[in-house]
Amino acid sequence: MNKKEVIHMQGVTNALLNLILVSIPEETFLVVMTLILLKRFDMLDIRMWRYNIRWLVIPVLPVAILINVFRYIIIIPKPFVSLITLILINLLMVYVIRKTSIEINKRLIRKTVFFMLICFSILIISEIIYIPITLLLMKKDISYFNNVVIYNFILSIPSRATQYSIIIYTIFNKNSKIHTNTIFINYLLKNKFLRTSSIVLIIMFDLSTIYFLKLIVINNILSTLGLYEQMIIIIIILSLPVITLTWFVMLIKYLIGQERQIQQTYENLVMQDDISFDVED
Repeated sequence: MNKKEVIHMQGVTNALLNLILVSIPEETFLVVMTLILLKRFDMLDIRMWRYNIRWLVIPVLPVAILINVFRYIIIIPKPFVSLITLILINLLMVYVIRKTSIEINKRLIRKTVFFMLICFSILIISEIIYIPITLLLMKKDISYFNNVVIYNFILSIPSRATQYSIIIYTIFNKNSKIHTNTIFINYLLKNKFLRTSSIVLIIMFDLSTIYFLKLIVINNILSTLGLYEQMIIIIIILSLPVITLTWFVMLIKYLIGQERQIQQTYENLVMQDDISFDVED
């Protein structure tokens, strides 16, 4: 096998790995978040996954494949790749919505494209927030990681954690008994245990973040570790806050919902007893 064939095989291998580890999760976020904004929760119903997965694959897989073909096999500048794939995923998403919606109109098509662009912006912003911080803490340039798939995957974890936390929380909130933030905040302020727990959690996160930043930036402890160890430590530090905060808020909302349900059941029982008492009189 000559050098050219080796390079080609390496490109194919990198494309397949990047497809599975990076591109499919990325495009899945765009598609699922767009469906959420369109209020198409029927297409996200886990009980209908066999039916829904066929439609979700249509915009996700072709775009994910095309990204990696353009990146590793037919080399095209990244701005052109982003433009081409953004147009393609919009066209495929419109196709899916047209095929699965009862009523089709131009307004629905415009909303689909608009929401897809919003989700794309969320994806870009989340990457802009985390990747520069990671590179700064590691004191490395992005070109150092560009051609190594496993590095790309590790670097994507904090932004992916944020993106999927948004999805999980949005779906949970839709099915929760506490839909509005006003009710949530009022219960949080009135309940001493929940209020104290929230304050303690925030303080712990703040102190932990300050402490770890001191170790990394001032004491430079990462310099004594290998590259993988450095990346894993930084990724954990950046990912844990948003994951923990999301699950904590969901837990509080669940507890509040259960408390309200018990209270409502009690009020209904009292009301029934009052009615029975009046009838007997």
